[in-house]
Amino acid sequence: MAKRIRRQIEIRNRQISELNCEIEGIDPRVLDQIESYHPPNIARNGTLTKRGNNVCFQLFALGLSDLAVAHLMRVSLRAIKVRRRLWIAAQ
Repeated sequence: MAKRIRRQIEIRNRQISELNCEIEGIDPRVLDQIESYHPPNIARNGTLTKRGNNVCFQLFALGLSDLAVAHLMRVSLRAIKVRRRLWIAAQ
């Protein structure tokens, strides 16, 4: 049991490291311009606004993974996966 837990911790730490590298690889000026964390991206009911959707699409265009976009937008991974499908369909 302890071996399985250690393995899962190693996998999770690797995922975190990859996510950090992915986010750090983006020019900070681009992130400041996009403002992925800005409050107007999320409506009062917790859904993404039109501006929030556009920000997601810009992050997708940068080649970021769903997990990185969810982290930057501070929304659920599920919501980002839905936006990814919409973005792919719109292209």
